[in-house]
Amino acid sequence: MSAIATFLFILMVGLQVRTMAQPNEPRDPMPPFCRNIPNLTEDQQKKIDALVAPHQKQMLTIRDEKMVKVAELRKLKHADKPDNAAINKMIDEIAAIDAKMMKENNAHRQQIRALLTDEQRVAFDTQGNGRRHGRGQGYGQGYGQGYGPGKGQGFGPGNGRGQRGGRGVQQGNQ
Repeated sequence: MSAIATFLFILMVGLQVRTMAQPNEPRDPMPPFCRNIPNLTEDQQKKIDALVAPHQKQMLTIRDEKMVKVAELRKLKHADKPDNAAINKMIDEIAAIDAKMMKENNAHRQQIRALLTDEQRVAFDTQGNGRRHGRGQGYGQGYGQGYGPGKGQGFGPGNGRGQRGGRGVQQGNQ
């Protein structure tokens, strides 16, 4: 019974956080990696739109499944007597979910690519996956003390190495 209660609690919290993260302004239904494709025809746009919503729904389900497994892993790790075999099994299950997500994302991108001309494919392929990994993006290590701009090493939006971290550099010691 407690496993079901834990699952429901995690699911409710996940959905609540997802709802709170929604902006009040209407979102562009087009994924970020499709927004700057040149010369999309109306027919191409409709076909891409038809692919997006089912994919997003599927990915939401898979991400929720992963959140549950991550919570179960955390519970296993923090047990009084952790069972390494069970922990490793859960890690493998999470890795399988990650692989499933990557495969679904790839299949989705290939479906979109199939609708594009050669020129559009070049633009589509050079846009990456919609995430912004670059200098000064996200909360990577960079300038700032804590969360905010400033001098010294910290985690704040600034001229760091982006979301993936890096070697936060203090001014004057570059």
